[in-house]
Amino acid sequence: MRSEFVYTSEDPKIGEPPSFSWEHFATPKLRRLPQSSFTFVEYVGHGAEGIVVKVKADGYPEPIVFKIRECINGALLELITTSFKRAKAEGKPISLNLKPKTRSKAFQNLETFSVNDDGSSRVPDEEMKGLQLFETSDADDAAIMAINSCLGWTELDTSDVVRDLKRLQCSKLPELPEPKVFCIAYRFVPEGELDMRTVVAQANFFHVAGFYQRQFKGNNWRGRGVLVDFSDLVPLHETLWSPQGYSCFEGWVQDAKESHERWINGTLEYA
Repeated sequence: MRSEFVYTSEDPKIGEPPSFSWEHFATPKLRRLPQSSFTFVEYVGHGAEGIVVKVKADGYPEPIVFKIRECINGALLELITTSFKRAKAEGKPISLNLKPKTRSKAFQNLETFSVNDDGSSRVPDEEMKGLQLFETSDADDAAIMAINSCLGWTELDTSDVVRDLKRLQCSKLPELPEPKVFCIAYRFVPEGELDMRTVVAQANFFHVAGFYQRQFKGNNWRGRGVLVDFSDLVPLHETLWSPQGYSCFEGWVQDAKESHERWINGTLEYA
């Protein structure tokens, strides 16, 4: 069941997460984008989760994008990926269930990324016996390291957003809340030729971390294989998390490969 808690923190998103305790994994909160000024550069698109706009921001040499929602995924993925990177840097690979198919195994894996207040593992020794080292190739490491980290959340005046969208000749202005628009910032990922090995490596990491993944859509991935629409991921905290869908990850991979092949051949068009 989805817990009722606030998904955002007023703390600025500077440096690593303040803690890797289970409390932070159980109730992830997305930190705020550090104060900056923004210039809308390009309207990228929109969907069920809101609009996407390419933006130039002070303090960021590369363009970023503003999106709406996805708070819980942004906060949770920061904890998971940072924990993974620290373990790799320290030469201490994390032990996980490499092919989880149930909610309990998914929760166990998520818990493995966290630590107790004293820094010790939360997973009891007797449970560790059934786990394996999550060892990855250089290519898999590169795919995981390339996961598009959320830069934090911010709010913009609705009137400013509408004005800038009109300036960018947005074909269909969405209905926006007043007086503020809630935004989430990510690094802008340019389009590229998808490498399905990279896609699968990222998707597998999301799976072992406990995310149920909706049906593959090629236009939700950019570059060589970087997921840019995180509404495709459903965390364990959500009621929409599907035990049946989660248990069929191999089927998701096969469907993704076939869909991508049809997309390349022009026999499939994503909505």
